[in-house]
Amino acid sequence: MFLRALFFFLSILFGLYLYISALNPLEVRFQFYPKAFIETSLSILVMSSFFLGGLVIALLYFLRDVKKAVEEKGQRKRERELWERLHRASEAVLRGRPQEAERHLERALRLAPERPLLYLRLAEVYEAMGEGERALEVLRRARGLEGPQLEPLFMEAQILKGMGRTEEAAEALKEILEEDPSNLQALRSLRDLRMEGKEWEEAASLQERIVKVCAEGEERELLLGLRYERAKAKATGGERREALKELKRLIKEAPSFVPAQVLWGDILMEMGKEKAALRAWQRGWEGTKDLVFLEKLEGAFLAVGNPRGIVHIYLEAMTDSVNLPVLALFYARLCLRLGMLEEALQRLKEQEGTLSRHPSYHYLKAEIHLQREEEKEALHSYRRGLELEGKDLIPYHCVLCGYEREGWIDRCPSCGRWSTFKVCELEKAEAPSPAELTPRV
Repeated sequence: MFLRALFFFLSILFGLYLYISALNPLEVRFQFYPKAFIETSLSILVMSSFFLGGLVIALLYFLRDVKKAVEEKGQRKRERELWERLHRASEAVLRGRPQEAERHLERALRLAPERPLLYLRLAEVYEAMGEGERALEVLRRARGLEGPQLEPLFMEAQILKGMGRTEEAAEALKEILEEDPSNLQALRSLRDLRMEGKEWEEAASLQERIVKVCAEGEERELLLGLRYERAKAKATGGERREALKELKRLIKEAPSFVPAQVLWGDILMEMGKEKAALRAWQRGWEGTKDLVFLEKLEGAFLAVGNPRGIVHIYLEAMTDSVNLPVLALFYARLCLRLGMLEEALQRLKEQEGTLSRHPSYHYLKAEIHLQREEEKEALHSYRRGLELEGKDLIPYHCVLCGYEREGWIDRCPSCGRWSTFKVCELEKAEAPSPAELTPRV
């Protein structure tokens, strides 16, 4: 194919030469120096000029191609060495040799100072060496390069957070959000920082932005918790009316969110509105059947000197909620506080088959027998409670992670979720054998 093209090209040139020679038979003088010239025909002069121009152009293209080939060869060599340095640095990190990894990455940076990836890897090495300041310095150098800046900013925020410089970490995350306002990772990281600092106002605002971008169930649940914390912070800061407005919206949107209703009653009590607080907790009990409301009502009724009110509520609750045997335990405890020893003992005996494996049941019985001056029965119950100690002693636990503690709290300290603390469920157990009931001496 090449020979055919060459032959065709030469044929055209030869034809052109014959055509020009026929039209220009005269001789011309071509002077190429002040006293030097040659006699030639016009056609030969034209064709020679054409060939000379083509030769010059061909030479220029040849030199350009040679230069390009040399540059490409050097680039390939540089790339091979660059990736080899990166590979050796990665191996050094895996072998626990950060200083060796540092040397390879510094050499790689000298080869390609425009590569952001190299700065990121070197910053990771410095971070692993515990040299946070050097890592930050490297990342700032990377931020001066052209191209995306999200990854250096994310790493900078992570390192600053690890160094305890949370405000500087927050500033780095805010820079990301200025460039990309809907960046979920930046929003979540900044939200977590604010949650750790208990800055609930900003944390809740950030979570609202997250829910607009990602409306997953867990994100909505977290938003409920953060709005609740925001309301609690307002109440603590003296903005009780603003807190009640927030709680009102929250209860309307999530009627089963127990902490909001508990806090609603607490704020009303602080404001001196005892009757309104009692109504709020009673509505909470009727709507959720969560036993924390009965505990709140018990404390409130006893505080205002109205034990009949809470006794009536307990009796109604035990009638309506036959599947909550633990109610008998709570009611017996109330009866003990009120000195109604016979009633307390009778309620416990009615639920003996269900509650007998619960330590609190035996401790409560021991206290009742002790107040009735029945030392032998009290000792027996107390010993039985000790035998069961640690199995079901704690009446409240987190339904998600199982964390247990005495008394209700609005947020689990283990998994960090809200409205998960419930009274431990007591499954109906078989009657204990005589050997199990015999106290150990």
